[in-house]
Amino acid sequence: MNVPVDRKGADEFAFNGQSQASRTVEIQRKQDGQSRLLSFGPVYRLSPANASREDAAVNSEKIFRGLEKAGVAAARRHLFLCIGPECCPTEEGERLWERVKDRVRQSGLEVMRTKAACFRICTGGPWLAVYPDGVWYGEVTPERFETIWAEHICAEKPVQEWVAATSPLQGCRLPQPGPELKPVQHEP
Repeated sequence: MNVPVDRKGADEFAFNGQSQASRTVEIQRKQDGQSRLLSFGPVYRLSPANASREDAAVNSEKIFRGLEKAGVAAARRHLFLCIGPECCPTEEGERLWERVKDRVRQSGLEVMRTKAACFRICTGGPWLAVYPDGVWYGEVTPERFETIWAEHICAEKPVQEWVAATSPLQGCRLPQPGPELKPVQHEP
């Protein structure tokens, strides 16, 4: 069963599912002449149990606006940044966060960004995790981020000498000690 939601632009939204609890939302995104079907849900679970169908639809529409603003539907990569306070001074992490935000905004690339106060590593930060690749970088400075941005995000080649771990959501592979593992030097 499809119940269309009135939308502006090139996206078509539809609520799908047999029961209210299992409804998902599909977005048909038309971009650069190509069509992608994306699914979010079940969004109705975010509405109060006693909400009317109309209230649930309005709440779902707000959720979609938020997801759209965050860039969820179009994102090709997601940058997660730990800004301290345990792994690095918070001011250092915030400076890096401003650089990340500016770079993403200026580039026009389909990249999401999220900052966190703690990844629970608590040393060697700020930390940057790039997904879906699952590449983790430690001791990221604004200058290092520019290199990571150019080589990893834009050219799709991780900066191997700065990779601390890879975890593409199938299990973490930590680097093994050996002569090829170079310690990360903190830049002033």
